[in-house]
Amino acid sequence: RRMTTSKSPSAAYAAAVAPAGDRPHDITVFGCTGNAGRAVAYHVIRSATTLSILTSTSTPSAPLRVGLAGRDRTKVQDTLHGICTELGISPGDDIVRDTVKIVVADASDMSTMTSMAKSSRVVVGCAGPYGRYGEATVRACVEGGAHYVDITGEVPWVSRMITDYDDQAKRAGVCLLPFSGYDCVPAELGMYLAGRALETSAASSSSSSSSSSAPGDNPVLGQINLAFRN
Repeated sequence: RRMTTSKSPSAAYAAAVAPAGDRPHDITVFGCTGNAGRAVAYHVIRSATTLSILTSTSTPSAPLRVGLAGRDRTKVQDTLHGICTELGISPGDDIVRDTVKIVVADASDMSTMTSMAKSSRVVVGCAGPYGRYGEATVRACVEGGAHYVDITGEVPWVSRMITDYDDQAKRAGVCLLPFSGYDCVPAELGMYLAGRALETSAASSSSSSSSSSAPGDNPVLGQINLAFRN
């Protein structure tokens, strides 16, 4: 469900461009102090610090630079310290200081949101409910030229964002990608399993199409039911 285009996937990818300028953060997690946002921040920091360790012992490479964003600096710092403790590293280690920076941004203050977007290549929006707090991040990314990802499952809100920001995002070369995880995963996974079941059953289904059978004996439906049970 790409918000930036109604065309083919290849056209959608072509519409997205690399954010301009030397931006200090490759990925910024906005709303990192909430339950879902903290989980996202944990995995981003773990990947970034692991990548930094691997590249430091092999071919030199620029580290993945992470921004942790929220409206309360102290709470964001506490979140970072907690994640570092879980990962077994110190917030004062060089690898953390070089990789993770704290960004103060408030959904009720667009100047801080735009500043966050302009400092980032990708912003992961984790501040919900999205119907109340989400639009500020979308708007900031479109205006600031940062690509946007979120974990919402709020379909009416996403529909409104498409109506309000799709054309602007296309013109700016910004990719807006809602429904990227969390409560939409079961439905997406179910559709994937159903599609796979249909593909694997196509041959047997066509070979038996000339003979009538009861609905319960249909191999395609049987495979779909099996996929959903598993």
